[in-house]
Amino acid sequence: MPHAITRRAFAAALIALSLAACDKKPNDPAPIASQPPAPTAKLTVLAAASLSGAFREIGAAFETANPGVKLEFSFAASNQLRTQLENGSPGDVFASADRKQMDSAIASKVVDSQTSRVFTHNQLVVIVPRSNPAKIESLADLARPSLKIVVADKAVPVGNYTRLMLDNAAKDAAMGEKFVAAFDASTVSREQSVAAVVAKVSLAEADAGIAYASDAKGASAAKLTAIPIPTALAPRADYLVAVTSRAANPKLATKFIEFLLSPAGRDTLAKHGFTPPEPASN
Repeated sequence: MPHAITRRAFAAALIALSLAACDKKPNDPAPIASQPPAPTAKLTVLAAASLSGAFREIGAAFETANPGVKLEFSFAASNQLRTQLENGSPGDVFASADRKQMDSAIASKVVDSQTSRVFTHNQLVVIVPRSNPAKIESLADLARPSLKIVVADKAVPVGNYTRLMLDNAAKDAAMGEKFVAAFDASTVSREQSVAAVVAKVSLAEADAGIAYASDAKGASAAKLTAIPIPTALAPRADYLVAVTSRAANPKLATKFIEFLLSPAGRDTLAKHGFTPPEPASN
């Protein structure tokens, strides 16, 4: 009798399994794990290396204000980015650290000249390692012998501004050509970007360098000390932005430029050491 009950229970279990198998449809799709929605629009911004910290923060705020938009940044020296555009590299927005590179981009028709705007300014400073082993306290101290000074190549905007500063110093009664000669004699390298100048000084591989005021508030701020350069000597750096001629979404690119010029954009740039343009700038 117990064996009969066991056989009946086993048979009932088999029938239940068969019915469950019949209920399952062979074409039922397997459950798919939920995934975040893909961006509805992408914007590629080519920007001067000195803008990296400010633009990453502005980009995050722009994405929050425009759900579905994804920003991608390419940071390098402005002359390198302009050359990339001229060689066919994709991009929707070009932000240059000087007028020279933007004018060249306009001349080669890789940006829309009608959209070019000054969106912020910067100022040259002397940067030294935080420990300041050479005890540098002013621009005039860079005439001392046996220093190691790093600057950017004159093809790079900050290098061009540095050269203009030295030209002004040569004409200055307190500095003169002797200062420029001593400065050049102590210059040990000419870098291809302001980021490279900052890196060498922050690592104490040089006694001093010439960079932007914004660099003293960037990622390496804790390793640097900034020393002001008299405004009569240091030319103001103008930063310009424009929509590229091959922009995939020119309306969205224009919207990003408007965001740069908005109070939120200007406040973020100011926090990173930049200064706003005058209302009449264009």
